[in-house]
Amino acid sequence: MKTEKISLDMIRLRCKRSYAEIEEFFNKHTEYDNVFIEFYIQSKAAAFGYNYKIMTNDGSFWMGCGHNSEKRGLNTNLYIEYNPNKLQNNAFLQKVLSVFFRYPKTEIISCDIAKDFSLPMINFIGDMKRKREVKIFNTSKGKTIYIGKGDGRAKLYDKAKEQGLKGVDWTRFEVSLNIGRELYRMDTFGYKGDLPSVFYAEQSLALDAEEKAVIYALSDNVINLNEFSRRKRDKYKEILSNFKEISFSSKEIYQVLNDYVKGVV
Repeated sequence: MKTEKISLDMIRLRCKRSYAEIEEFFNKHTEYDNVFIEFYIQSKAAAFGYNYKIMTNDGSFWMGCGHNSEKRGLNTNLYIEYNPNKLQNNAFLQKVLSVFFRYPKTEIISCDIAKDFSLPMINFIGDMKRKREVKIFNTSKGKTIYIGKGDGRAKLYDKAKEQGLKGVDWTRFEVSLNIGRELYRMDTFGYKGDLPSVFYAEQSLALDAEEKAVIYALSDNVINLNEFSRRKRDKYKEILSNFKEISFSSKEIYQVLNDYVKGVV
């Protein structure tokens, strides 16, 4: 099986800055071409009071400060969330990072790490270990499997279909992680959580319609192997043996995050 790449698909950073610094910076943003900033205020207790949606030719990203649960003063926690795969080389994002976040005590709050495979979604099935809640959605953009919730939750989906690409095999397995660590301490970081797995077959199996239905029902936890006769249990166990397990190792997570830090600090 070919793994195209392992990459950082989303990052959320936090730093401490003054309201005056933030306001002054955004008052000067007009010096950048093709950058549009939408400023909006939210009043809900769980929301950020001041929000900036920054739209560029390379894509958009979000910044927020003055969380409504935060005691107001001269300084505030400033957050940014963006996709390094799309925006890391964007000039305006680089300016934002250099002014506010390119400091050792900036924290990585959370991230999404993705594995991309040049295989069709039909070659993948969900978490057969039954350790986590699994939700399956079928839409016009293909099948998406959500595994678990909170820290370590995962998503398996047809990236080619999501992007509207025809004749392309591209499946993405993505995990969301809570980090909560300063940039200068990332070299000693080790993720301790138990992450979900999915299973894949390197080649499409020659299964009839009934066999396919049973395998997907087993992977989606709709039925259990114990519901079948011994002969059929053995048959489906043999089919399932063609599927190999994939997840994210702590070493892979460490490498992706530290490669990112080297490019930021």
